Amino acid sequence: MATGNDSASTAAADALQKQEAATKAQEAADAAKKAAAGPAAALTQKTEAAAVAKRHAEITQVHADAAQADLAAAQAEKAAADQETAKAYEAYQAAQAQGAYGGGGGYASAAALQTLQAAQSKADRARAKTEAAQSKADAAQTELKDANEGKAKADEAAKQAKEAADPSQKAADEAQTKADAAKTAADSAAEAAAAFADHETKLTTDEGVNVGAGHVDVLLTDEEVKYIPGKYFLISVPEFAKDPLDEKNMMTSYIRLGASSRTKEAYWDKFLEDKIRESLPPGGHLSPTRKPVDATAEDPRPLFVDDNRVRRIAGEGAPAAATEGPMVTPDSPAADLYNEPNGAPAPVAGHSLTFAQRKEHSDWLHGRGGWRDHSDGNRITTTWGDKVEVIRGNYRMLVLGRQDDAKLAAGWDVSGNNIQDFSPATMPGASVRVEYTEKYDGSWHIQNTIEGVVSSTNFAGDFYEYHWGNHKESITGSELEAAMEKDYKADNGGTLVPRANPVIIEKTWAKSMYSQVGSETLEVPSVVEKQWAREVRSYEGSAGHRAELKYDETWATKIEGHTHAGSTEDYTDVDGSITESTTAASITESTRVSGAKLGTTMAASITEMTLAGAKTDLSLVGNNLEMFMGLTEEFKLAAALEVFLGAKADITLGAVFEATIGAKAEFNLGPRTEIGAEEKEEVVPIKNEVHLTQNILAVSLNLTGAIINIGL
Repeated sequence: MATGNDSASTAAADALQKQEAATKAQEAADAAKKAAAGPAAALTQKTEAAAVAKRHAEITQVHADAAQADLAAAQAEKAAADQETAKAYEAYQAAQAQGAYGGGGGYASAAALQTLQAAQSKADRARAKTEAAQSKADAAQTELKDANEGKAKADEAAKQAKEAADPSQKAADEAQTKADAAKTAADSAAEAAAAFADHETKLTTDEGVNVGAGHVDVLLTDEEVKYIPGKYFLISVPEFAKDPLDEKNMMTSYIRLGASSRTKEAYWDKFLEDKIRESLPPGGHLSPTRKPVDATAEDPRPLFVDDNRVRRIAGEGAPAAATEGPMVTPDSPAADLYNEPNGAPAPVAGHSLTFAQRKEHSDWLHGRGGWRDHSDGNRITTTWGDKVEVIRGNYRMLVLGRQDDAKLAAGWDVSGNNIQDFSPATMPGASVRVEYTEKYDGSWHIQNTIEGVVSSTNFAGDFYEYHWGNHKESITGSELEAAMEKDYKADNGGTLVPRANPVIIEKTWAKSMYSQVGSETLEVPSVVEKQWAREVRSYEGSAGHRAELKYDETWATKIEGHTHAGSTEDYTDVDGSITESTTAASITESTRVSGAKLGTTMAASITEMTLAGAKTDLSLVGNNLEMFMGLTEEFKLAAALEVFLGAKADITLGAVFEATIGAKAEFNLGPRTEIGAEEKEEVVPIKNEVHLTQNILAVSLNLTGAIINIGL
């Protein structure tokens, strides 16, 4: 632990005192080391003797094991020789018995006797060898016993020497630890004294540091000035252990409260602190609307995103420009400074600090002091109950992910009343940029982007979406697909981030679907749908699964439809009936066909009815052929006028029945010829014909009547 003062003279005295304490502590450590040298030498000697005894015991054990192996082999050889002798003796007895009963057994008995003698000689040699091996094994066991006893005595002597040396060595180590701690404290005190001396030097000049009533106002922007000497409390555990992951670096942990230090307290603390300004989500300039989000990071990157963010000024209607613009000053009343004029918070404005003021706050991150801690190892914090943290300033979290490139780090930034997270591996952030815009009388523009990743989302549950605003736009793909793909790859150093037009698949299963655009209360002024495609197909139902009902209803003042195609084909297959009804003030139908028009209707019966005040059918054709096969009936309950401008031929192959209920007049301006192959009968109450000239030519002319008048 170390303490500091805010006085240069006191700091110098403290440094001198700590230096003297460090010197005495080192002297005590040296004396303790000298006192520990004798027991340590004895320990070394006893330890070496124990090692020699241990080695001798190991060698003796090897010799004893070898002697035991030789003894076992000799015993096995003796057992085999004894067995062979027994067999030879049995054979000799059998040969002698055979000789006693005759049959030439004398020769067999002599051979068996020789074999028996040879076996006995071999057994004798084996017995002698076994006795020698047993003697050697016994001697080896005796030597092994002596060696183990010597080893035990040497180990005991080494143990006693260690017990004698340990206290003195421990005392020496503790003394050296105290000496090292004293030296560290002395170095820190000397550093603080130098800093206070430098500070006091500046206090006597006009370099911009003014001290009064406990307030320090730093006006210079030199990095050396961004440091305030003062009191501090340091808890440090230097080099507490070797890092188990690399077996190279010694690890250090410390906590420093109060004034900050100009030097690092551990190996990695400054290295990691510098990473803060190397990584940040993009901020600053506002990306124009209706264009892809600009995810280019600011360079140089600020400490917090809000340091470069364009913001609205409290009480002003326009955002601050890059040159600051209208802004409240630190001399304004506290209500204005904290953006609460008349006690009511102003919208959007937040802290109302200028760019320069925000940078000034961030430049004092380290030099302002307060709390600084670091650990080369791990840090674990557990809380059983609640935990509350209140931060009046800004907040940054940076996670390098077990690598050292800060541009690949993830984390989040909480500054200027906005939260922005960033993760270059998957997405630059949930909000790549949060910038001020004048829309809606001042609001925040949030910009998002996900680049070069595969994203999957599952949602199970109820889902509601509500959108309000002046503009909602959705764009997928681009007309400039190839150019965007090429340009984006070039801009990113050859790294491919997909800019191709995607394949879109949409499938929906639902209990019901309802879609509505506008309403009777408030309709949409205009709905325009455009579609360009090489092939467009639409399917509703299938042969095996037909819709029970398809209903289309349109209410419009005017309906226009235009179709331009090389050819069209429409097929309608209806199992039942087709009912078509059209009600209109007037109907105009026009069909232009450059080639032939063929219409075919096949039905069991066709009924067509036209109810109109007047009907005009006009056909301008070179040739009109109408063919009826079967009974044709026409009923006209009205006057009929037929006008033929040209020749007309009526050919009927079959019976013709004409019934006219009412007057009938025929008028011909031209010759008229009637040719009949059969008899013609006319039965009328009265028939009047008026001819300028009538010629009747017949082979036979018969006139029959009650009265026949010819002439006037």
